[in-house]
Amino acid sequence: MQPEIPGSQYRVFGLHLDANRLAGILLPRLPLLMRLLMLLWASSCLMVLAGSLLPGFGPPSLFPYFDKLVHFGAWLVLGALTQLLFRHVRWPLMTAGVLVSASAAIEIMQLIVPGRSASLGDFAANVGGIAIGTSLGFVVARCLKILRARQERSRFDQSGTNSGTVASRTI
Repeated sequence: MQPEIPGSQYRVFGLHLDANRLAGILLPRLPLLMRLLMLLWASSCLMVLAGSLLPGFGPPSLFPYFDKLVHFGAWLVLGALTQLLFRHVRWPLMTAGVLVSASAAIEIMQLIVPGRSASLGDFAANVGGIAIGTSLGFVVARCLKILRARQERSRFDQSGTNSGTVASRTI
């Protein structure tokens, strides 16, 4: 049974919603942290799509090239989350390649959206964010794997099954 999140009971338009139950239905048999990571990844994907394809929607111009910084940051977060979520994929270049393809597709789609324009500078900022985000996600996933292995080893050592002595064999 999954742990319950406090304050997960909501009333929306007179309907009683239980976030724990809904998450259990949508994403069964996954640890709570993994479900939250999936929801964060999906919402990040939707935010990037909405921010990239809605006409007249974009970052404010606080200083020159601020939009490139926003592009870089959005794709950095998406790259890191994608690599953490799909850490079982052996090659980080594969997840990065999928994200670069998605970024290129979005830039091409901006050609047909009124009020939007495609830019090689935006694409370069996206690719830079993807590269660094995927690398960060890979490093974090690798560190988590090492920590998990150490915890398993210490649990194994504490259980008394492994006394720490090596049995000698004669050949």
